[in-house]
Amino acid sequence: MKILVPQDVILDGVQSLIDNGAEIVRCKTDENSLIEAIRDCDVVLARTEIYSRRVLEQAKQLKIIARYGVGFEKIDLQAADDLGIWVTNTPSALTNAVAESVMLLMLATARHMRLCDKEMRNGNFGIRSLLGMELQDKVLGVIGFGRIGQMVAKKCHFGLDMRILAYDPYLCACQIPEYVTWVDNRDELLGRADVVSLHLPLTPQTQGSVGKAFFDAMKDGSIFINAARGKEVVEDDLIAALKSGKLYGAGLDCFSSEPLPLTNELYGLDNVVMTPHNASATAESFHRCSEDMGACVKDVMLAQKKPRFAVNHPAHPRMGSET
Repeated sequence: MKILVPQDVILDGVQSLIDNGAEIVRCKTDENSLIEAIRDCDVVLARTEIYSRRVLEQAKQLKIIARYGVGFEKIDLQAADDLGIWVTNTPSALTNAVAESVMLLMLATARHMRLCDKEMRNGNFGIRSLLGMELQDKVLGVIGFGRIGQMVAKKCHFGLDMRILAYDPYLCACQIPEYVTWVDNRDELLGRADVVSLHLPLTPQTQGSVGKAFFDAMKDGSIFINAARGKEVVEDDLIAALKSGKLYGAGLDCFSSEPLPLTNELYGLDNVVMTPHNASATAESFHRCSEDMGACVKDVMLAQKKPRFAVNHPAHPRMGSET
């Protein structure tokens, strides 16, 4: 069995396979390197590299792409379906880590943490007179009420005494907690929330959906948080809303282009707190990712069954035969 690992991941979840003779294959992440390396591999442990149809068509032995994380927009699912290749992710492994990071971004933005840190390091202790915002009794609007959105709502309600509104165009209000108020109209949520936290998956429908109309509909002096996907946001419109004072501030973990070019205006805004798309990066979450990823690989390669966290459904799936 050959396991392709283009980017570093924790291998604990597949260590038993390695101990029994599985070979780890490394390569660069450009398309040509992937094509060359993937030809005779059975398994891919994927991170942020792109698996196009052109790459997958060369993967004659490939049974499963096990994504080390939640998003899978960089994998051509239709091609994987057509070729019988399973694609999996680790949907719950990162939930707590990202939810904690969202709270960090909220608090840091509300209390001007970036500006206070910068000014104090420059000798301006007088920055202490700058007043921040308390989050207790404020309204949190959660857009996208999947695992992470639900965890953010729970932590903010019970940990910060915030009131919770939720909107999700893909879900219904049939199974929401009693402390959450469901809103059927996105703009209603935007007009009522003091903090808006985005948790939608990146799809053709959500890409670029957070733009001028979105920010115009937000409550004056509110906070915008994005730990979902940067391409959902029209960055120039966000910058305009921040510079005009329409928004109090923003906490951002993801961007339209990554790494974020140093010429981007976001760097110069003191009401923006940024982290380098690492909201999920904790030792605990990455260990859970490794275990869940390994479980999916073993489902296909050893048990010859549908992997537990499949995100596609190939009509004629390839299965392993290793014992």
